[in-house]
Amino acid sequence: MGTQKPPDQRADFVTALLSTAMIHALDKYIDDEAPGSTRSDALRRAFKEWCIDRGYLNPNEIDADLS
Repeated sequence: MGTQKPPDQRADFVTALLSTAMIHALDKYIDDEAPGSTRSDALRRAFKEWCIDRGYLNPNEIDADLS
């Protein structure tokens, strides 16, 4: 996929460009759901929640070290 892998092969890096509206929504998510989180951490958390809600990810299969 053209992503760079860290040495331990447990994760990939993904870069995303978000519109101003999406950044405002992410900041609101941080205020409401993840106070004190960085945007990267909040985006990872929100995406994980979305994947679980949609059934793309089983919560029992999540690597706790990557959360």
